Amino acid sequence: MNKFKEAKVLVEEVLKTSFPARNDDKELLIQALALAGFSWSPENLAIFRGFYSVETLRRVRQKLQEEGFYTAGVDTQRKRKRRAKQVRQEMKDKWWENCVVTDQEGKRIQI
Repeated sequence: MNKFKEAKVLVEEVLKTSFPARNDDKELLIQALALAGFSWSPENLAIFRGFYSVETLRRVRQKLQEEGFYTAGVDTQRKRKRRAKQVRQEMKDKWWENCVVTDQEGKRIQI
């Protein structure tokens, strides 16, 4: 099973039993880690709940790297550039699939 499918099974299990996790990614992560066997002490749980979200940390890292600080390794940079190029192409392809061109009278034009 690939990582996405494994994560989906874990997340579904958490969401079935934890309503707070449906509304809060941090709570989802807490519950998922607990279900996977991580043991939370009350102190660690309090620290984690008060800490920045993973998304906030990712955005700060991304901003710093965009500004030229603490750049990622060459392999990671290559993977990101390849993925960005792939996403741009997919978006371009989707745009053309859904694009409707009309003449001045509003009649569709075949491209």
